[in-house]
Amino acid sequence: ALGLRGFLHFELLRIFAPAYTLNPSALAIPYVTEYSPSVTPQSTVEEAINLVIRDLEEAEALLQPKEGVMTLTHSSYRLTYVSVNAILARAYQWKGDMENALRCARAVINDPFVVANYRWVDGSYLNSAEKVYWDRLFSMELLFRLNVLNMDENTNAYFRNTGDETQKLSPSSEKWNDIYEFTSGYGTDWRYSKHWEYDGNDPYFAKYWQYNGGRYNDQVPVVRKSEMYYIAAEALVSKDSIAQAVAYLNEVRTNRNISNPLQENLSAADVQNEIYKEYRKEMVGEGQLFFYYKRMGYTSIPGSAVSASDNVYVLPMPDNEIEFGNRQ
Repeated sequence: ALGLRGFLHFELLRIFAPAYTLNPSALAIPYVTEYSPSVTPQSTVEEAINLVIRDLEEAEALLQPKEGVMTLTHSSYRLTYVSVNAILARAYQWKGDMENALRCARAVINDPFVVANYRWVDGSYLNSAEKVYWDRLFSMELLFRLNVLNMDENTNAYFRNTGDETQKLSPSSEKWNDIYEFTSGYGTDWRYSKHWEYDGNDPYFAKYWQYNGGRYNDQVPVVRKSEMYYIAAEALVSKDSIAQAVAYLNEVRTNRNISNPLQENLSAADVQNEIYKEYRKEMVGEGQLFFYYKRMGYTSIPGSAVSASDNVYVLPMPDNEIEFGNRQ
């Protein structure tokens, strides 16, 4: 319950408040810690992220497996000590505390239970003659996921060729190549070759295609193992540990079927750019790239003609919060 409280408030904070890195003193969300008829006052961004971290740290301590005690450690539909640590890494990164972000990310990456049970997807799950058996989500790597019933009702209108041009979500060839760099030799990347399918004359996003009897239906990723590698790499860039950062990125790339590794002699700016490109490839359809842009303070989102500011990054408070909660 503490883990969920921290996680859910963190999601609200990322949506309804400015990024910590840009305005930590701005009024943010109310952080509710007790069941009461009283209205909880707004916290600042800094206060709210500190409360998120406090709840998650306490949850992680309580969820740690104890010798001789049976615990539910492997269910990515629930919060476990693994997924709480992963969300902690994300929260510390949001705050700009890269030392603790690295600590938590490495706690997940190096955990023997994670190594044994959250294995990288391999080609046998992606190359069956029957696409109903393709694990396009790389689901064995998901540290936390949601079960969304009737997923096809939410996805088919946008990710299939329905003939409705107003709903069509299909990239131009230029944008497709800009993200996946297939003309530069990355055409073997499973995120390119398995996450997109031609439906008619255009490529459509196929990660969430649903199949009758499909093994991977009705799932939405919340936190991936690969994100821990990106968080660790970014933290190491800030410590000028370029070779270690590149090693983490190459670990993911190798397990995405990319054979040519990044070189260790890249500049810090080059490595950060490679991290950005990894988010673009890995997180399509999962929302995390938006928060990357927000956290990093992008004033222009690639592919959008709208200037990116808090008018884009911060959703307006719901009307009833303003009316009854005296929110600003």
